[in-house]
Amino acid sequence: ADLSPRIITSGQPLVLTLQVQGKPAPQVAWFKNNQPLTQTGPVLTIPSATLADHGLYRAVVTNSSGSVNSATVPVVVVDGG
Repeated sequence: ADLSPRIITSGQPLVLTLQVQGKPAPQVAWFKNNQPLTQTGPVLTIPSATLADHGLYRAVVTNSSGSVNSATVPVVVVDGG
């Protein structure tokens, strides 16, 4: 998974993808600055990023075997001007 910092211009899409495998199939929950987001699943998509989307994103992958935190991804949103 590519968890390098992302620099996004405001108005551009932000897509974070996490490769997940496991049985039973794991659930993926996303967090921004440790606050849960409503989107779930291996792909987090923000169609049009704003300056408010700037922050630290991470995913928590859970199945019956337990849960695992992904690395934190810094997302920097810059004003497109």
